[in-house]
Amino acid sequence: MVSGVPHKSDCIVILTSAPASVDELRRALEQIGYSIRVAKNFHEAAIGQTDGSVSLVVLDRPHCDVQRLSTRLAVFAKSLYVALWPGQQGCTEEQFLQDMDAGVDDVFSGQTLRQIVARIRALLRRHAAETYARQTLIVGDLQMDLDKHEVTIEGKLVSLTGKEFAILQCFLEAPGQAFSRQAILSRVWGEHYALDQHALDVHVHALRHKIEKDPDRPNLILTVRGVGYKLKND
Repeated sequence: MVSGVPHKSDCIVILTSAPASVDELRRALEQIGYSIRVAKNFHEAAIGQTDGSVSLVVLDRPHCDVQRLSTRLAVFAKSLYVALWPGQQGCTEEQFLQDMDAGVDDVFSGQTLRQIVARIRALLRRHAAETYARQTLIVGDLQMDLDKHEVTIEGKLVSLTGKEFAILQCFLEAPGQAFSRQAILSRVWGEHYALDQHALDVHVHALRHKIEKDPDRPNLILTVRGVGYKLKND
């Protein structure tokens, strides 16, 4: 997907009240590997779908009502949205601004079919790269895959408890930042959860034994005297 090749899970929904008007686009996208669903409205498009299962929603603007569009975008909150104005005329500046203000990610106006397909591929490629970056936290040889809920160090899978995983995620999201014990407790257990700070030390001790080469002389999770802990970032 990041390389630009459509991923088998990439589903594109085209919203239009005139399916024939987008038939050429549908065929072009299907030919390069995307799964396409044409629907008349958001309700029809959402049948059998879940948020996250649709990568992109294309709004066929001449045949798609955008009134109160900003409230309807939440149907596929994790999806990209583009407004499509086919033909050489495209849209007016006012229509362009209206669509952008409604919350779409881009407006395609007056492009050829090949240009539209190329821009869709570029949008999805960039979105995949950004999503991957958010789901994978890496510091040195330590890597956390948030989607798979897995941690590896030097390529070897490490088995962590739920709390150990959450503590390590806290460090990986801000490498080099010193966290107080209370800050970690609040992020992992919740602000109103009553837990002795010594209990956190026990979890960190266990975590070190799983990811450090020498747990007695930690080189990854460092103690910051008078503060708490931080993840070494160099």
